[in-house]
Amino acid sequence: MEKESIKEQIRFLEIAKGSAAEFATQVYIGVDIDYIDKEMGREWIDKAEHILSMLTKLQQTLKARIKVV
Repeated sequence: MEKESIKEQIRFLEIAKGSAAEFATQVYIGVDIDYIDKEMGREWIDKAEHILSMLTKLQQTLKARIKVV
């Protein structure tokens, strides 16, 4: 979290969430066309969803700080 302001940090997390969601989408496509093994794809998607959840919670925490300040 090298961004200076909380608003910048929140924006950075939004970009990271978009990247994680894009990765999951690409994995879904790879599995659908049998380019990625289904078991491996499911594992990657589960991890991406976990990361998305963590990013969302961190973003919510930062948004709460803005409201307090």
